[in-house]
Amino acid sequence: METQPSLNGPAKEQGIILSAVMTDPRVESTMAAGTSQTKSKGTQELWHERLGHVLTGNLQATVAATEGIEIVSNSAKEQTGCLDCVRYKMQRAPFARLTETSHQHPFPLGSIHMDVGQVLQANAKGKKYFLVSVDTHTKYVWATAFSTRDEVQGIITKWMARVHTETSRRINTIITDGAGEFVDKRLEEWVEEQGVFIGRSAPHTPQQNGAAENRVRTLKEGIKVMLEKSGLSYQYWTYALSHLVSSLNCQVHAGQWSTPFEQHYKAKPNLAHLRVFGSMGLYYIPKESRREREGRARWGIYLGMSNKHKASLFCPPQ
Repeated sequence: METQPSLNGPAKEQGIILSAVMTDPRVESTMAAGTSQTKSKGTQELWHERLGHVLTGNLQATVAATEGIEIVSNSAKEQTGCLDCVRYKMQRAPFARLTETSHQHPFPLGSIHMDVGQVLQANAKGKKYFLVSVDTHTKYVWATAFSTRDEVQGIITKWMARVHTETSRRINTIITDGAGEFVDKRLEEWVEEQGVFIGRSAPHTPQQNGAAENRVRTLKEGIKVMLEKSGLSYQYWTYALSHLVSSLNCQVHAGQWSTPFEQHYKAKPNLAHLRVFGSMGLYYIPKESRREREGRARWGIYLGMSNKHKASLFCPPQ
């Protein structure tokens, strides 16, 4: 998402600032981004926002399955709920299920469901789509933003190589909805050469790819909520996507005994560094980068953690 900036001072790329140290006005102490802390205190409402507007029912299970979180009581606000979530995530009541079936594969990477989502507006780089991949065993999610649908083949090949390097496991099956970007002879031949089976959901039956369809909806709704809450434009939607995916992978989901992160990496995630997307915070300015008579920190808008550095991302106040 960002280039390789120097960490000798706050780095910028199209107005994005990379800082290894930040503070949050609602947190007592200064926090070195990416480092371990014993606990980070916050109300249930605050942690709900930090985790990308996580479902309330999953919050307590996530606290038990991760490190670094301490929830302090604020009963007055806890009873009101999140109106932004109600506004952007409301769904019609579900129809009664005729049968209960489980789609969880018995081992990690055994079955990967994929789908493509689209946001309302493209950012400055022309990116308006994102490819979602879901491991049905661990519920781990990957998402990659891109500009045109013909990029999907390259994204999938790079993603498969990355996953194999991270886990030393091979993917068994990839399930898609049969959309045009997935129906590519070259892609099918390459994937089959890797020993991976490609399956497609039946026509007009999106439920067969429900794992990916549901995650696409969750991410689209989450991006809307986070941008609306922060007042940021869709120029920053890819940062909201990255923050939300990282948060989802550190939450305990229905039917799971631990977080997707722990099942994928075999280690509990530490969330002490997590802050609310779009909140104002102070980031540290190294001495070499300060102007004369300038303070040691500047105000910026928090955009999440960098994927390439142990550092936080900021943009200047709007």
